[in-house]
Amino acid sequence: MPFVLKSENIMSSYLNQFLVNVRGLKQGSYTNTFEIGEEFFNCFEFSLIKNGNLHVDLRIEKISNLAHLYFDIKGAISFPCDTCLADLPFEVNSTHKILVKQMENSQASDYEDDDIAVLHEDQNELNIANYLYELISISKPMRSSCEGLEPKPCDQDFKQILQQLKPQEQPQTIAETQAGTWDKLKQIKF
Repeated sequence: MPFVLKSENIMSSYLNQFLVNVRGLKQGSYTNTFEIGEEFFNCFEFSLIKNGNLHVDLRIEKISNLAHLYFDIKGAISFPCDTCLADLPFEVNSTHKILVKQMENSQASDYEDDDIAVLHEDQNELNIANYLYELISISKPMRSSCEGLEPKPCDQDFKQILQQLKPQEQPQTIAETQAGTWDKLKQIKF
């Protein structure tokens, strides 16, 4: 699933470095490297990752009309804490594989698979920027919290505001809530 790019005309020149010529390759093994930083993440609208310093090694194994893309991603990213919005650092060290299949346009329109990228017959290059963004994003923890980090990067002013806005009333216990619900249901006349 492609991510929404900010203003494609402006960002397209930067993202052109992530074009990989797959169709023109002869059978064999090829390598390429990419450096990813803040400018990369700024290309994606609503990106949860705000900054990063990543090194990507890409190995391409070309076999007939298939190409295996092997990504080795190492470095660090930062994203906001779910509670206090402070930037959290996170080390990334992951490997991924994507299969690129060359197909005729009529076949490709019906084909959908997350692990297989389709290269249409009229395309020579595949832009791997969306794939890189997705692979980096899935390495990020689902819940982002500064709990357990020393020193805590918490934004103390923001945490004080949250405490002030927190409801003062104590929530009822589950038993009290259920008892009140049953009492209301017993009052219903059929």
